[in-house]
Amino acid sequence: MIMKHLYIFAIFLFTFSAFSYAQIMPGQIDEFTDGTDAWLRGDAIEGELVLTADGMGSSGKLVTFNQAQWGGDYLTESITHIRMTISNPSTENLSMRVALGNGTNANSGTWYASTEAIEVSAGATDQVLEFSIAEADLTLVEGSTDYATVFGNIATFRILHSASPSAQGDVIVAEISLDNIEALSQTTEISDKEIEHFSFYPNPAFDNLTVDVDEDALIEVFDLTGKRVHSIHAFKGSNSIDLSNWISGIYILRISNENETISKRLIVE
Repeated sequence: MIMKHLYIFAIFLFTFSAFSYAQIMPGQIDEFTDGTDAWLRGDAIEGELVLTADGMGSSGKLVTFNQAQWGGDYLTESITHIRMTISNPSTENLSMRVALGNGTNANSGTWYASTEAIEVSAGATDQVLEFSIAEADLTLVEGSTDYATVFGNIATFRILHSASPSAQGDVIVAEISLDNIEALSQTTEISDKEIEHFSFYPNPAFDNLTVDVDEDALIEVFDLTGKRVHSIHAFKGSNSIDLSNWISGIYILRISNENETISKRLIVE
């Protein structure tokens, strides 16, 4: 068990020192049931990522960012939109945007941000936001590298409040809750009904994982660098995966059939 914890620590260090090798995948979704899912600002509270801004210093802006599973080649994976659910319990109306870049912070590298914000009114609950990340819907806000080069190797993905296109965000006193942050592609947009077509348990898992599917499918497991570490052709019903020799850490479980591809986070302890 001590060795497994050491493996977890090593994977954590690898993830944040080699973020540029992470790989975005269509259908991946962060649900915050097991923690912050590598988002570097905010707290996981009751299955949501809660962000607060106090209007002062480093904590004055309403922004969070990810340099792990949300990095990689968005063009090859045909990622076209980012969807999420937001609640705004504060008294401030918010202008929410996404910003993506090839730098480690908003002052380095080249950044593109949403040209048009999505407005979230004070008191809004479970509002679904869907951001296009097509070149025509983004504004170059930092650097000079062309869109294709940057989106072929995204390093950091940011969600923020800003009145105008920015990767920095605006100073504000406010709070939001984020959930179900999802990567959509032009060929594999996923509805809530489709997500119910399979289940897997337990998660976190230790020695064995059970995956239930309602029709034959391909099950693939990837580490956070995008390397496929396991695959099986699953049959309708329950399918078992032996995890006894796996290194502890975070993986992406991807299930595909003729009509859809769905990705979910898997934790192996």
